[in-house]
Amino acid sequence: MKKLCIIIIVLFPLSLFSQVRDHHIDVHFYPHSLSPQDNLQDGPDGKKLDIWEDSFFIWVDLFPGMFFTHKTAYILISNGNIRIERGDWWPTLNGKRILYGQQNKTGIISPFKVFCDAYSAEKIKK
Repeated sequence: MKKLCIIIIVLFPLSLFSQVRDHHIDVHFYPHSLSPQDNLQDGPDGKKLDIWEDSFFIWVDLFPGMFFTHKTAYILISNGNIRIERGDWWPTLNGKRILYGQQNKTGIISPFKVFCDAYSAEKIKK
């Protein structure tokens, strides 16, 4: 329950990144924990995101449907740390693109759509 509350608290501010009225973001929950041996990158040639301990991974596509670089967010949740990193591409784990194309049918339905209200969208534009 505590982790669910943390996830909700983390996801709400991300919905404020929307720039279009009635826009949504897609929240993808990776169904397996990541370990320090895993290689997580922002796209195949993007920056490497270090994983210091076993972590729960959430990837947020702030502009779903875009096919080129666009704002994304990486959320890594471990025992004593929650880290949010900005990205520009789809995640690559150990050389393979993940969380792209089809719906994840394990555990939590992913992607999870978060709709943004007009007030939040206008606030982000400024």
